[in-house]
Amino acid sequence: MDIAEHNKINTADRYAPADFFVKLKEVSVQIGDYSLGQNVSDQPQLTEISQLEYNVLPKTFVGEKILRAPDTLFLGHLWNIRIGSINDRIYKLSAQFESDNDNAVDTAYSKAIDFCTTQYGEPFLNKGEKVIGWDTPFGNIIVDRGSMLGNYYANFQVTSGPLVKESRLLMPRVTTTRMIVGLILSAASAYSFSFSFDLFLGGLFAIYPETAFLPAVTWSLMATIALVFALKVAFSRSWLSIPFLVFGALALFGAFVGAHPHSYGVAAGMFIFAALIWRSTRRTSRRGV
Repeated sequence: MDIAEHNKINTADRYAPADFFVKLKEVSVQIGDYSLGQNVSDQPQLTEISQLEYNVLPKTFVGEKILRAPDTLFLGHLWNIRIGSINDRIYKLSAQFESDNDNAVDTAYSKAIDFCTTQYGEPFLNKGEKVIGWDTPFGNIIVDRGSMLGNYYANFQVTSGPLVKESRLLMPRVTTTRMIVGLILSAASAYSFSFSFDLFLGGLFAIYPETAFLPAVTWSLMATIALVFALKVAFSRSWLSIPFLVFGALALFGAFVGAHPHSYGVAAGMFIFAALIWRSTRRTSRRGV
């Protein structure tokens, strides 16, 4: 079925599940042997991730499983595949190509972008050529790239809009737990950043010795890592700005009652960070990403 024919799928399909899943499979992206809406209850090659892995990637929906599939050839490269299923139907395909060769990853990333642009037109999201997203007849596709510890990677994620909309969230337990963990990580990040600002400005104005600059860099690195994990974990990300406001207020109070005027700079830095986090996360949530 042609992509444009997706418009013929109306609300009546919700009352004919088998027909609906056939149409969903026909209009969605096929990665290896897998496509959205496919039943994976009889796929012995798929293995569910461990409970330890679920602690890092918690379930979002009732009846959800996260499955590991064999590496699959896609767009001329071998991709690592993870599958999200709800009641044994695939609602999310997540492919990752990883290599220590930046050029190889760049090629895979470019092929993924060309493929999506050819099939679905211009993207609705483009964050500095690092994260690109397409609205599709069946949901959305997000392609991103990055690096970690000397390795480079490209991600290709396909999500079914209809299956997500008709699934029940694991509420409120998952959301609450992830929000608490996110706030704890954000508080650790805010504390680390405030300490880093204090060391840096104190060293800059000769309040502390020059040796303060090195630990300032170390604390900044730890703060950045904690903030990245907080943004990954939390659902309502704008709340992550609260710890930065609190530590900014504490620094401002310390500047009023203390003898170190550089604390005003620490407070200003924390308030700026809080504003940036709130603004960026609010913009992201409005765009539905």
